[in-house]
Amino acid sequence: MHLTLPAPISWRSAPRHCGPWEQAVVNRTDGLVKLGIGVNLQPTGDSGTRAKLRSVVARGYEADGSYDLKVLEVSNIARVFEEADQFDLIHNHFDFPPLMWSRL
Repeated sequence: MHLTLPAPISWRSAPRHCGPWEQAVVNRTDGLVKLGIGVNLQPTGDSGTRAKLRSVVARGYEADGSYDLKVLEVSNIARVFEEADQFDLIHNHFDFPPLMWSRL
């Protein structure tokens, strides 16, 4: 089995300061990898994980205010659905926006 997890890009996963969603993503992802499941994780590029890290942004938009938030969020979601045929499962941790694209 191989799955991908779109993740929040506001903070790195696992977070240094806050970010319960980011921490939950890393806990779940690292646990799946430990079980031998192939996992791609799409958080910020400075994140720490045992999974294959695939990022569209170097740092979270809360850490670097120069980013255009909407462009990055849509880029992250678009990547998931562009590559959807490569995965057995998409496990969404990116709030509700990916659900809008799920019929594609």
